[in-house]
Amino acid sequence: MAGNRVLILLPVLVCVGGVLVSSQAPQKPKTVWDGVYTEAQATRATGVFGASCAGCHTLTPDGNRPLSGESFWQSNTQKSVAELLGYVSKNMPNGNGG
Repeated sequence: MAGNRVLILLPVLVCVGGVLVSSQAPQKPKTVWDGVYTEAQATRATGVFGASCAGCHTLTPDGNRPLSGESFWQSNTQKSVAELLGYVSKNMPNGNGG
């Protein structure tokens, strides 16, 4: 009888232990590729971009200091959202952070 209880409890304990271990695995930080920036945010930012950024930057890859396209992605693909935000906060607009 006691042997049967062990045979029943052992798989249950293994499953519970596996759930606990997997739930404590470190979480990878989110990147822009995970969708941390939404279409709604882009829409809300249109006015700010026009007033503060459009004098120096374009949203198309073929304009002045583009914020899209191959050149932009090659320069920024390995940067985190925090790194990009830090750079923009310190250097823009026109070298005047804030």
